[in-house]
Amino acid sequence: MKVQKFGGSSLEDGLRIKKTLNIVLHEKTDHFVVLSAMKGITNLLVEASENAETGNINYKSQLLEITTLHNSVIEELFEQTANEEVINSIQILLNELKDILHGVELVQECSLRTRDLIMSFGERLNCTIVTSYLNSIGRKTKMIDTREIIITDDNYGSSNVFLEKSYIKIREKLSEVGFLFIITGFISGSEKGITTTLGRNGSDYTAAIIGAAMDSEIVEIWTDVDGVYSCDPRLVK
Repeated sequence: MKVQKFGGSSLEDGLRIKKTLNIVLHEKTDHFVVLSAMKGITNLLVEASENAETGNINYKSQLLEITTLHNSVIEELFEQTANEEVINSIQILLNELKDILHGVELVQECSLRTRDLIMSFGERLNCTIVTSYLNSIGRKTKMIDTREIIITDDNYGSSNVFLEKSYIKIREKLSEVGFLFIITGFISGSEKGITTTLGRNGSDYTAAIIGAAMDSEIVEIWTDVDGVYSCDPRLVK
């Protein structure tokens, strides 16, 4: 039993997603897959929330970019005749996001609680697409929304996890056999059922929690960096 976690740089577009899923599908042991949002989406969500809060209608441009990026991935992954269902699912999520951002614009306030909800859409959108794609190619797959299984306090923006309560929920949800589980990283839910987050880069933490709850032998954190570096290649040539 293992957990594989893939970050946004491994999920940048349709080609990267296919390469990532090739790794997933060639895994011979039972495993769980934790996914971040597509590269750049979380930043766009933060920018959109900040613009909406100040009444800056540029948030609509960010929303359009988020929509375009996800629709492009759908076009890359799916045959034309097979993508209607996933397009509808994605549009429902995008309409919800649009309504929330419009509400923020109207009141010109974006609390940490509201920002957590807005930022949750990156993982939810990505995992919805990936789950639909895997099912379309014949791999029985279920998406797990971690708001239902990772239980936290209401310290919005960087919530604290109630581990024992979460472990019970995780084991209940992930014990079903015969499915590959695609799990949203980074997001969680309070005891009252309110969306929370584990803080930026929280998907690694999600993978660790899943691994601990399911007594996994290993948690793999995958990245698209080619090789092992002693520094960040984006900062040092």
